[in-house]
Order: sequence, then C-alpha cells, then structure tokens
Amino acid sequence: AQSEVELTATANAGYSFSQWSGAASGSANPTTVTMTEDTEATAIFGVNTSDPDRWGWIENAGWLNFKPADGGMSVTGAGLSGYAYSENIGWVKLGVDNGPSYGNTGSGDWGVNNDGFGNLSGYGWSGNIGWIDFNPAGSQVVINGEGYFTGYARSDNIGWIHFSSDSPVEYGVKTWWHPGITPTPTMTPTRSEEHT
Repeated sequence: AQSEVELTATANAGYSFSQWSGAASGSANPTTVTMTEDTEATAIFGVNTSDPDRWGWIENAGWLNFKPADGGMSVTGAGLSGYAYSENIGWVKLGVDNGPSYGNTGSGDWGVNNDGFGNLSGYGWSGNIGWIDFNPAGSQVVINGEGYFTGYARSDNIGWIHFSSDSPVEYGVKTWWHPGITPTPTMTPTRSEEHT
C-alpha cells in the first residue's frame, strides 16, 4: 500500500531552505511525498544574506533589499534563489523554483548561477522591469572571499544595479557563503515501510 508523508525542512541559524531533491522536488516547504517503496528526499539549504549588509542600488529606481521581511535571497555554490525587493520596482525573483542550478534556456529554466568560485551569471526577473543580467558585457557580479557581492548587474529597462559602494553612502550586499566555504548542509529525511 502507498502512503503520503509530509516533509518539513527546518534550517539552522544562518541558513534558509532552498529546494528539495530526490523523491521530493521544487521549493515548497512543507512538501508531500507519496511512499510506495523505500524513498529518499534531500532538503538543500542555502546561506542567508547578512542582516546589515543587504542593500544594492539601482541607478534609476533606488534601493534593492536582498533580505526583505517577506522573502530574501539564499546562496549556494550552485546559484541564488529567493527574492529581493525594491519599493520602486517590486519583487525581483532570482530563479525558477527548480534551482539553484539553471540552464537559462527558456521560461521554465532561468536564474542566477554561481560557478562555486563566486562568479555569478544568468538572470533574475521582475514583472515590472523584466530581465536582470548578472553577467552583462563590461561587468560581472562576483562574491568575493569575504562574502561581499562586487560588480554590477544590468537591466535594459532601469540600467545598472550596484552591489557595493563607499561613496557617497556606504552600502553593500554580503552573504555568509563565500568561495571555499564548506558544502551546504543537507538533511535527508527517510521513512521505510514494508509493502506487501
């Protein structure tokens, strides 16, 4: 006989749930898995954005918050997931729900990738401004050895998005993930049942 099991991923401090793999997929949390045999599902967690260092600047739209109260960005060695928010442009989604490793081949497979060394590429999306390129010509967004985002992303509709500055106001985006960090912790809940 088959049964349904509800899985809930709970992150430790400094981490946030990113996605499921194995018998469970997507980013819904909790999620339900139908058990017909021994099954394994893995919860993948990303590293959160630093609380004070969460602000980017959009040249023609103002501040972009990478750790808003109702969302936030999660970073793994494979890519970004979650959301950023600006009062002037609304929500920016950093990848479709099957990430954070994206092919950027169409409407069902887009997002911001991380090559594991902090070099970001791919696209975020805002319903109000369109695509945001994290590796535009002449710049690239990079997470440095201390976890700070450097460089610029670009939207054809609003211009450059700056990830750090010392003048005239100091701001920046920082994550606890950085090149060389130990692998993202995973949780593997399993349940065995005998089937006759």
